[in-house]
Amino acid sequence: MRLFIAIEPPPPLLEYLTELSASLPSKDALRVTPATHLHLTLKFLGETQEGDEIISILRELSSEVPPFLVSPGRCGIFPERGQPRIVWCSLIPSSSSLTELNRLCEERLLSLGFPREARPFTPHITLARAKRGVSPRGVKEWIDVQSPSQLSAEIREVSLVRSILGSNGARYSRLATLPLGG
Repeated sequence: MRLFIAIEPPPPLLEYLTELSASLPSKDALRVTPATHLHLTLKFLGETQEGDEIISILRELSSEVPPFLVSPGRCGIFPERGQPRIVWCSLIPSSSSLTELNRLCEERLLSLGFPREARPFTPHITLARAKRGVSPRGVKEWIDVQSPSQLSAEIREVSLVRSILGSNGARYSRLATLPLGG
């Protein structure tokens, strides 16, 4: 199974992100993330058969982190230079809970053989992926006119998600959703 640990945006945040995605330029060169696939990846696990053990660890660590608020932040692209591959919106937490949740995932999953992520944790939601020949200038101009929203939404749960790759993109199925704070 190809798995990842995710935070799925609650309805007000999901609505905002969907509207933001709809305003993207160059839609013919971008594959916009469907609303049902919008999420923040806490940790990508890849191919594994450790589902039950991961759920057990997630149950334990999610009880240690209280629910928290996030707000959408600035938009950007990965990579920052050259041909854009990913268009994203950052999430700004109101407390250290999101960073703590990520740290606990990284730390506790070491026991199952999942290495720490080498890159620093950058909380974001992927709005679109480049298909072909997207103009860096057009996307950067779009980013420049975006302003952070005053919206905030409470994150109350974390999910273990299975990703099934197919010719029409990935299909996601939630294997477990665990409440934060016990």
